[in-house]
Amino acid sequence: QVRDEAVLEAVAQAAARLAPGLTTQGIGNTAWAFATLGTEHLELMEALASQAMRSDVLPRFKPQELSNVAWAFATLGTQNEALMAALAEHILEA
Repeated sequence: QVRDEAVLEAVAQAAARLAPGLTTQGIGNTAWAFATLGTEHLELMEALASQAMRSDVLPRFKPQELSNVAWAFATLGTQNEALMAALAEHILEA
């Protein structure tokens, strides 16, 4: 297995810059991908969380996308209480 930390850092930085335009699927897929790689990038995870919690984005989450986000944050050990509370509230309202 080849792992290039410089490439992962560059991809994470680019994804963090693009996060404000991501769809719910993009948020879920990006979070899942980095968690699968075991790569925690705090700037990226914070950008994904901010986008996910937007009032015009959160209601659009499908169950798979939502679970990908929750799983990724849990797998990486990335603490974001506001995100977890928003996801939980969304689930309970669904």
